[in-house]
Amino acid sequence: MATSQLTTCKTCSKEVAKQASICPYCGAKLRKSVWGKVLILLGVFLVMSVIYLFLALPIDIKSTISNGSSSTTTESIIGIKLPSYSLIVVIALALALFGLSIYFYKHNRE
Repeated sequence: MATSQLTTCKTCSKEVAKQASICPYCGAKLRKSVWGKVLILLGVFLVMSVIYLFLALPIDIKSTISNGSSSTTTESIIGIKLPSYSLIVVIALALALFGLSIYFYKHNRE
């Protein structure tokens, strides 16, 4: 399936090349989509949030979680409850899913 190399001018509704910056028919400036850049930024934010989560957790918590030992709570080790870190990951995942939904919506419309 080949992607179309044409887009529609929002001013005069005629088809113009996607690479054009100005409509050859009416002279209107063609706006470029920024959704790809937004999606990339959301992906970077997601990756950085996951890295921050694992770097912020001390080794004691990681071993406690991996061993399944519930004798030591996360609050007693670092002074903060673990859900505060989990919230960062949940927000990052929600933003990434939002970005992906916009990306797929945009590409299914064309």
